[in-house]
Amino acid sequence: MKIKSKTKVSFGIVFILVLSSCGSLFACTSFAVYFDKPFYGMNFDYDPSVEMKFCIDTIGDLKVFDMRFDLGEFFASTVAMNSNGLFCNLQELYPEVPPENPGLNEMRIEELFFESANTFRSCEDVRNVLSDYGVVMGTISLHSLYADMKEAMVVEVGQNNNEIIEMKRNFAVMTNFPVSEFADKNYQEVHGAGDDRYKAAYTYLLEHEEFDLDDGFALLERAVSQSEYYPTRCSLVFDPENTDIYVVLEGNFDKIWKISMENETVETFRGFNGYHVMDIGEGLTASQLKALEHEWAENGSGMWIYVLAVIVMVGILVGLYKKRSSLLR
Repeated sequence: MKIKSKTKVSFGIVFILVLSSCGSLFACTSFAVYFDKPFYGMNFDYDPSVEMKFCIDTIGDLKVFDMRFDLGEFFASTVAMNSNGLFCNLQELYPEVPPENPGLNEMRIEELFFESANTFRSCEDVRNVLSDYGVVMGTISLHSLYADMKEAMVVEVGQNNNEIIEMKRNFAVMTNFPVSEFADKNYQEVHGAGDDRYKAAYTYLLEHEEFDLDDGFALLERAVSQSEYYPTRCSLVFDPENTDIYVVLEGNFDKIWKISMENETVETFRGFNGYHVMDIGEGLTASQLKALEHEWAENGSGMWIYVLAVIVMVGILVGLYKKRSSLLR
């Protein structure tokens, strides 16, 4: 399979060059689960001052959801799912792998991410590309989790060949250490960047024989980053069968937003004062969602004050009516 989307590939190159000068993804955690039905998830851990944005784009007959973060001149993507149900992401990798300029039949790992999100249907499509192209590292070290409706795999840059790590159970987990170095090890033996979050997520999955949306957020809550400088900014659970994405902002797992790829809407799903839905349009930022939540809460409070005032007034009128009736007897 040959790469087709040159526009998206070029954007991927710009993305990674700018990202290298602005910080790092540093502590993200992701998973894919196949129990009764597939679910994917990711904690995005980053600088608390940086804006995030949620977008749905239409590319031909394909819809693509992605979460982006502000790099100053534009918003860059770090996790995506398309309407075929294919999930892919970029997370930082430690220890770092030296960058390399792609040669003939080579591509940077972030180029594979963008091409997959905007074109492919399955992990098999990704494998087909990897049989034709060697992946090399861009300016910073990254690896990726790919997942479709049936399977998941981690893709890393190898010394001589592409590293494709297939899931050994009915789930896969990725943090920030090289998964390829521990492919044949027990999960308790892994060590490196993010090993605590990896073990927490892996243990949660071993403890469960069933898995639903609540489990997705419970797993992500166990794996939140406690870093002051790179806390968990956003937690996402993906339902590929329904092409829905559920979003928690700033570690507040009591409030969940729902994004519908089919309807291209964002709605309040759980923990809000009433139900609200809006079009996602050209994209909605986390700040816009929080401002709307605050506005709705204020409006809701005002409504309750009004309702309470009406109840009190009715009570007074009823009391006066009863008093007048008793005097007339």
